[in-house]
Amino acid sequence: FSPLRFNVTKAMYFQATIELETKTKFELILTLKYFTMKTKVSVLFYTRKSKTKSTSHAPIYMRITINGSRAEFSTGKMVEISKWNSSTTRMRGNSGEARVINNHLDILKSTVLEIENKFVINGEAFDAEDIKTIYLEIAMMGAI
Repeated sequence: FSPLRFNVTKAMYFQATIELETKTKFELILTLKYFTMKTKVSVLFYTRKSKTKSTSHAPIYMRITINGSRAEFSTGKMVEISKWNSSTTRMRGNSGEARVINNHLDILKSTVLEIENKFVINGEAFDAEDIKTIYLEIAMMGAI
């Protein structure tokens, strides 16, 4: 047997070409699982002032980024712009309102990470849109 040659394509397939001594070729293609790759998952919350008519309040959006692919959507929560801390991506203060909103954001983030873990455990390929789709299905059922 000669040495194996490996190529990784954008479609995330693993291809090995084996050349036998008789000069015949045998090709084996295996699907790579995302969990074998380093997957960088990021969840970010931010306000979008352009999406509101009010000058004092803005909706909070969530952005999921996985290896460069992004998905964004509204969390359904509004925050007073002056109380939003963009560096911590949380509402400032320790008021009841701040605790409720910040806890809600923590629940949303943990839900996204649970969905990601299910993909990894099942060995399924996924991107940010896949997580968004499942998240919105869960939210429609009222589980979040």
